[in-house]
Parts: sequence; C-alpha cells; structure tokens
Amino acid sequence: MRTFNTTFTILLAICRMAFAQQGNLIAYYPLNSTPNDTTGHFGPMLLTNTPFIGGGIYCNGNYQFGDTNWCRAETPILPASIFHTFSVSAKFKVDSIRQFERPVIIGGAGWRWIACILKSDSTVALLYNNQNRQPSTLHYSTNTWHEMTITYDSSNTIAKLYLDGVLACSTLFTIQHGPEYDRTFGVTNFSNATVFKGFLKDLKIYSTVIVPTSVIDIESLLPANIQLSQNYPNPFNPSTTIRFRLTYSGFVDLSVHNILGQKIATLVSEYLVAGEHTIQWSATEFASGVYFYRLQAGRLSETKKLLLSK
Repeated sequence: MRTFNTTFTILLAICRMAFAQQGNLIAYYPLNSTPNDTTGHFGPMLLTNTPFIGGGIYCNGNYQFGDTNWCRAETPILPASIFHTFSVSAKFKVDSIRQFERPVIIGGAGWRWIACILKSDSTVALLYNNQNRQPSTLHYSTNTWHEMTITYDSSNTIAKLYLDGVLACSTLFTIQHGPEYDRTFGVTNFSNATVFKGFLKDLKIYSTVIVPTSVIDIESLLPANIQLSQNYPNPFNPSTTIRFRLTYSGFVDLSVHNILGQKIATLVSEYLVAGEHTIQWSATEFASGVYFYRLQAGRLSETKKLLLSK
C-alpha cells in the first residue's frame, strides 16, 4: 500500500507540474525537423546554416558579417507584455569547450538583455543588460545533453539561471530595452561575433516563471545517493580501476590523497551525468604505500583506501 501511495504521489506531482507548464506555454520550437512553433502562436524561427541533425539543429560555431557559412537561429519578435515575467528553456549539447564565452540562448540582437553563457572554464553564467555577468559554479560537459532555463520576474526584478534543474545563479536587475525592441531569443551574440558549436532543441517560452525541478522528474523526487566501489586490483602496481555510480547528474570531484590528507592527484573534476563511471589511475610516479581516494558530488562524499605495492 505504501509503495502504491508513493508512486501515486510522484506521478501526481509530475502531472501537476506538466499541467502548470502547459498552461503557461506560449511558444514551443522542438527544432527536430521544422523551425515551426507547435503552439501556433508565432511564426517559424529564422534558421541560417543550422541543419536538423541528431534530433535538433546544429550550430557550426561560426559568425562573421559577410561570411556565407555563419550560423543563426532566432525566434520571431515576441510581444512586449511577456517581458514583465517569463521563462525560457532549451536543451543543448556542445561539441567542445571554446576559448571564449559562447551564448546558448540570448535575448536580443542589438542589445543583449539576458542570456545563458557558456564560459571557457566549463561553467555557466547569466548575462544581463548587454555586458553584466553573474557567474556560477555549475559546470557543463561536452557531448552531453543539458537543459538551461532562465526566469525573470519584474515584480521583484530577479533573474535566475538553472542548469539541469539546479539553480546556477540569480541577480537583481531591471530589463533594459527588451520590452521596446530586440524582443527575440537566439543563439548568436552579434556584438562579440560568437555562437556556440553544438546542438539545440526544445526551445520553450512561458509567460510566467516556471521553476524546473530536474532533467528526470522522478529522480528529483527520490533520495540522492552516490556509490563508490573498492578499486581493483588492490593492492596494485602501477595502475588500478575505480568505479562509482551517481543517481543524479552534477559536478563531481574524484581525487587521491596521501596519508597526511594532502591531495596528490585529481582524477575527475567535471560535470557528469547520472549512471556508472569508470576511471583508471596510473601511479607510476608515486612511492609504495597507503593512499585514499575520495568522491565528492554536491554535499555527498565517500572515501576508500587503496594500496600501491611496487
């Protein structure tokens, strides 16, 4: 009976969230085969050199005035009324981390009033009113689908950026120019001549603030956990395999420490998706002895001992 009630509660919560989002959805561009808005409220997106590949559109990373190969994806002009309160979300996957910051979704062309920015250190940031940046510590990874969501509420002048349902950062500001002109969402930063290189799909625009919960709704309602397995072989010389499991996606740090607690090697320091992961450590440059490997994922951590025997 308890299992049934728990399952019913989870499904009910998901259905309520889906119903609320559907009621406030004013534009939805799946971008899987056409540039059309499936809600029928607006016209198609303007796509230039953005072919339909891998379930979305592909952005080639090029933007240069006069270059026939430049990439552009932009919505029609949106009504000024929604810019008092709105949410915009999209799924993206990047090919590589670029040297300079790249926008995934950016509001405006002549005046960039809000955007999700991918930085060169693999973190995401919120751009607002053309040149201001609000950084975060959340990381994106290459060749992985992520979902970004930006919300803005003029009643308290707060903008928030979420990555995969986790709040990355927020800032106080009042939108300038957005309600008057440049009322579009796109992927190209016309001022800096940059566009990210990768895939984009499921662009959704809401007329109210929609707070995302997670990429996988059911997992967001279940207890989070990590599982760190004992390395194999152990003892080892000179390399060993470490396996761990994540029940949710997030930034992960896997490091090796000596008996004094000093970090001597970083094996993983990046955003990883939920599931099984395998890492090999080669200790050719270290002396025989006892070491410890520690897995940190959010507020959860686990440590195990390993023995290097040469």
